[in-house]
Amino acid sequence: MSLISYKEAQKKIHHHINPLTDTETVTLTSSLRRIIAKSYNAERNIPNFDNAALDGVAIPYADYVPNVPMPLSPITIHCGMNPENFIFTPAHAVHITTGAPIPNYCDTVVAKEHININDNHVSFTREVTQKSNVRKAGEDHKKANVLISKAKQLSNADIAVLASAGYSHIEVFKKLKISIISNGDELLHIGQAYQNHKVYDANTPLLHTLISDFNCQVQSTYRLNDDLNMIQTSIEQAIAQSDMLIITAGASQGESDYIKKIIAKLGTLVFSGVSIKPGRPIGLAIVEGKPVFSLPGNTVAVYVCFLMFVRQAIQQFYGIRNTQQDYMYLPIMHTIENTQNRLERTEFWRGYMCQKTHQTCVAKYENDGSGLIRSIRDTQGLIEIPPHTHIVKQNQNVKFYPYPLLMQL
Repeated sequence: MSLISYKEAQKKIHHHINPLTDTETVTLTSSLRRIIAKSYNAERNIPNFDNAALDGVAIPYADYVPNVPMPLSPITIHCGMNPENFIFTPAHAVHITTGAPIPNYCDTVVAKEHININDNHVSFTREVTQKSNVRKAGEDHKKANVLISKAKQLSNADIAVLASAGYSHIEVFKKLKISIISNGDELLHIGQAYQNHKVYDANTPLLHTLISDFNCQVQSTYRLNDDLNMIQTSIEQAIAQSDMLIITAGASQGESDYIKKIIAKLGTLVFSGVSIKPGRPIGLAIVEGKPVFSLPGNTVAVYVCFLMFVRQAIQQFYGIRNTQQDYMYLPIMHTIENTQNRLERTEFWRGYMCQKTHQTCVAKYENDGSGLIRSIRDTQGLIEIPPHTHIVKQNQNVKFYPYPLLMQL
């Protein structure tokens, strides 16, 4: 199977992954970062009544005459009180506190620091503007307005909006269950005594935290040697209990790299190899209707492939239409000759933002070897270099993906 382009790989992911349908109901306070399974509307105006924006007096503006004191009612309206329970004298001002409902005969609120009270009358120290300092009914949301749309990941602010409408429980999609397989005779488990010519498995902890950051569930993890039967059995077990499987290492053309042979035997290979750097050996298969990503063993490539491909698959599962731009265009700091770039390959350089003569620029990480894990720690995002790019000139705009934007669904 020949290499496909970055854009073609994205299209194939979109085509082969079907949205989840299983939902559950959770309390509003436990719904942070969950994916909402239906749209929620306002059942009434929010707020449901005109109310005071500050402490002061409510007045009927029609009875306001500049420089003429207005009679003051002895009543004070507080939050939670119903003005209809009181009898008000027309053409009178009335004390009111922030958030309290406005009496029907009033339409304006004057701040307490702009009034003087003497002998049961209130005078105004500055000109009064009609309808000032009044929060109108439905100012936040009108009845039947959509509060939160389906397939949105709930933020703290979203929870506050839903709470303001009185929702105590929310229907969300069940968490996506993802299993991880890391394979290779050279791998040591973290905490295991060091052995010469071995390396510690950085991929499993990285994937575990990435999956958790996207509020998915790590269903199971496997760390395997290069054994054909063991790998196949583990893949079958993982598929049976998961919605998605991610396998690292065994994706290239090495003699002991069985992964693609096994998943081609168990299911349908969608693509095997994408014309990108890093991450060229990435593959996708569908086994028993579930996606199986095979990623390179290189940790930097695992990170890039997760953010640029697996993240898209998670969005697809949850039915999320990514309407928020996850990149920005910034001028590059220095001219960079990209003589090793293959004509058809999309490259993702690790980069960071910097200031140059009052302008925000982006710079390529000095040492971008794909084996340097520190390069993803020491940078702020990825710079996309399109195919057929052999030189990027100073101040030329490039597409920059900040990591925090790539970590959002």
